Amino acid sequence: MKFWWQRLRQSYYLTRLAIGVALVLLHVLLVMVPDTAFLNGVRVDHISLSEWIGFNGSQQFALAFFLILPLTASLGVGLILLEDLTSGFSLRVLGNTRIHYLPRLLTLTFLDGFMTGALPLAIDAFFAVLYFPNLAADLVLNRSLINPKVTFFSALAFHRPLQLMIVYILIVGCGAGLFALMGCLFGAVFQNVYLDLAGPLIVTLILTVAAEVFPKVIVSPDAVIAPMSPNFLPEFRVVVIGFIVSLIAMIGGITSIAKAKTQI
Repeated sequence: MKFWWQRLRQSYYLTRLAIGVALVLLHVLLVMVPDTAFLNGVRVDHISLSEWIGFNGSQQFALAFFLILPLTASLGVGLILLEDLTSGFSLRVLGNTRIHYLPRLLTLTFLDGFMTGALPLAIDAFFAVLYFPNLAADLVLNRSLINPKVTFFSALAFHRPLQLMIVYILIVGCGAGLFALMGCLFGAVFQNVYLDLAGPLIVTLILTVAAEVFPKVIVSPDAVIAPMSPNFLPEFRVVVIGFIVSLIAMIGGITSIAKAKTQI
């Protein structure tokens, strides 16, 4: 692990977390703090769930977060493979350690992407619960907040709102983990840092546009993981199957390409 720790100490690897955390802190300062003025002991339309960035009415922060998530998730551990392929490090050093190198790299890449998506949302949820009552959503006051057609497990909002936030933090984290692996795959194929970073963002934008044109056929990754999706969602089991297939395909693709290009 000392090898990985020394590689990750480079400053640009911390940029991805700094961007996400900065966005949620702006949300806390510019949205949550002013909304505490409505906590007069009578009104219950401002609750922790409705103030969390995922379900808050001020969607510009959520839009910015999910728009750049494919980019920030790629700015992480997955870049190590690109660095090693272009520098020749893999050819010289990894011949006897390839069994450990790729599995550890891919695991850390996914976990790194997961943290890039989940940690900022968890911080925002912490402040939402800290500042606002953790009450269940009201069928009348919050009817515009929860729509089962655009939110998975929406019934939790009316019984266990904190669990709904946790579920979506995990969903977003898994989505960001896939973005990180996708960036690693682009890096392995093209050995270009710009395509490594921009590839997942470009793919997501293309699928977002395609989902608007063919909403019943194509879904956008950003729309699927967003707590308030701009499009109607497929069944959750379909999303799980798609996640597993994508995960296997990306891991297999990265492993095959890395071994072919390094001849190890």
